[in-house]
Amino acid sequence: PTSAPMFQSLASHCDLLVAEPGAKVGAWGGLAGVAAPDAPTTPDELMQAGLLDSVVDRVALRGFIERLLNLIAQQSPPYRPIASTRSDPALPSARDALEASQRERRPTARDVASAIASVWIPVRGDRLERDDDAVIGGIARIHARSVVVIALDRMAGSPTLSSVRKATRLARLAGHLDLPLLMLVDTNRQSLRQQAPFAVGQGSAKLASVLSLLPVPVVSVVVGIAGGPLSLAALQADRVLMQTNAVLCSTSSEIPVPFTIRHRASDELGVVAPAHECLRLGLADAVIDEPRPAADMDSESANERVRQAVNEAIGEIAASGQRRLLDRREARLRSLGQSTPEGRAAAIHEVGDLQDWQRALGETIDEWRDRWEQRRSQTGKMTLQRPDLGELAGRLRARRTELLERTGIGERLANLPEEIRTRQQSREQARDQEKPPL
Repeated sequence: PTSAPMFQSLASHCDLLVAEPGAKVGAWGGLAGVAAPDAPTTPDELMQAGLLDSVVDRVALRGFIERLLNLIAQQSPPYRPIASTRSDPALPSARDALEASQRERRPTARDVASAIASVWIPVRGDRLERDDDAVIGGIARIHARSVVVIALDRMAGSPTLSSVRKATRLARLAGHLDLPLLMLVDTNRQSLRQQAPFAVGQGSAKLASVLSLLPVPVVSVVVGIAGGPLSLAALQADRVLMQTNAVLCSTSSEIPVPFTIRHRASDELGVVAPAHECLRLGLADAVIDEPRPAADMDSESANERVRQAVNEAIGEIAASGQRRLLDRREARLRSLGQSTPEGRAAAIHEVGDLQDWQRALGETIDEWRDRWEQRRSQTGKMTLQRPDLGELAGRLRARRTELLERTGIGERLANLPEEIRTRQQSREQARDQEKPPL
């Protein structure tokens, strides 16, 4: 047992919270939005409220702590490229990729996370309200490398504000423990048909801000549909990988008209861009090939290819220092789409606007210059004659003498040396009289 003040204060500063079965928390004194009698007290209730990460029996507690400390303390091995078994599959259309990404047998983000991780320590809850299953989090080992995993599970429904808070907590945990962050993106299709709540969008923007400043390697892998505020925030990474049949969805109002006409695949989801198109636009850095015809036909091989691609990406990024890592991440986000034909066309359009502005400014300056020349020609030329300095000095001397005579200052100035000598003699006589006799 423990007291609620201890649980709320000291324990809330820990990275992970684990309870034994049967443990209880005393009287709370009230939770946000929950009356004190209804406050969670048992481990199961605390886990549902997002305040616990795991419930571990005392017999298994030692092994749990050992696995956790090994994940956190063990240094990552040096990066060694792994021989790739990927091929060059035929590029699917946007409609075919969208259909393949939503098959029931296709591995979800939860399936991929459990398949590529040899060790898994779950991290649950947002530490404020509840544990949302739409986001699965944990500390895992992938190819002898410890990472923090965030997986967006399409089978758990639409993301909520609790999902965003949980993902933000996991991102900060990765930075605190100095572990790479892996995000597996797979959005629920139903959530794309409705507008996300304002709180989810605001929280996703804060998550994107956290990811942009995270001093550890960040890798995002799209294993299905990427759409909505939370999924788009998860793409703020050093490397964005997409499986062959993964797609990026966005509303029509967010995409230019030519792109909408060429790549529209579903009216209900807006614009759908397949993986190879995202690679061309610079939204993705690499495409992970799937077994033909899709990942649901050979999920084991598909997951192994994801594991290899993730290990290669993290190994390449981890070779850079923190300062260079942040600079490259910022440069990548700022230069999205600049190397594509659309980006070059936009740059040419901006250069044309700049040239038009310079031309208009030049014409305005020429017009002002003509007006000035015209005004000078109308007023005529002014001649500047240099004065005679001797004459000017004589005039100043005469003026000075006139002023002295008018004010009577001249006589006072003439008698001034005599007055100074008289005062000096008076002070010397007074000084001699004050001297004591010898």
